[in-house]
Amino acid sequence: MDSERRFATSPPLGIKIVCLLVLFSTIVGTAVVVSVADALDWAPRDWLVLTVTVVVSLFAVYGLWTLRPWGWTLAMASFAFNFVVAFAAFSGILTVGTEGAFSLVPTVIYAIYVYSKRDLYRPTPAEQ
Repeated sequence: MDSERRFATSPPLGIKIVCLLVLFSTIVGTAVVVSVADALDWAPRDWLVLTVTVVVSLFAVYGLWTLRPWGWTLAMASFAFNFVVAFAAFSGILTVGTEGAFSLVPTVIYAIYVYSKRDLYRPTPAEQ
């Protein structure tokens, strides 16, 4: 696997697919939330959490796509956070609606796949 990192100049197709799916779901999810903003009656802190989550997801996608070591770490942290939120929605702890629970399975699949590609994101000696 070490040679895979040394010669990788572009992410594998699977990483590209994960990045595009995360990007798509982030944009669509944000658009849906903003479109029903009047009905949500969210506190300012809820909007802050949404904004931070969206920004972190976008940075994670960029980091994964460009094979940055921090991108892998940020993506795994983002997947963990999204999993907790989706699980809380699924179990009824959070009242974000059942649509939040639908991201539970894809989040786990993305995390498992990205974790399996961790060798691509190990810093080379020149990067350390």
